[in-house]
Amino acid sequence: MPETHRFYHSWSGEKFRKWAVNLGPEVLSAVNHLLESKQHEQQAYKSCMGILSLEKKSNADDLNHACRKALNYGRVSYREIKIYLEDIIRQRKIDQGTVNMVHFDSHENLRNSAIYK
Repeated sequence: MPETHRFYHSWSGEKFRKWAVNLGPEVLSAVNHLLESKQHEQQAYKSCMGILSLEKKSNADDLNHACRKALNYGRVSYREIKIYLEDIIRQRKIDQGTVNMVHFDSHENLRNSAIYK
């Protein structure tokens, strides 16, 4: 068996559930939902791995919040949870005032506020 297949062979639903328990109840619910929604549990393994690895980009609280939103909207997938998590992170930056403002250099096609008075 190729090395990459041996890696996937070590995956199991129980392994993902144990990992999710450590991150929080909403993450566990999302993982359970994915594993139970497929005809064969193995079809959800990549999505579960993706969701669980999102914790590296943020923290467990944010990931739980994103999973809760996905569960509430009935849109539990790696893609949706990732979008919700990115929105949560972006909103936190706005709330903390750490969003970088875009400043344009002076240019003949740019108008200033005096024109609109």
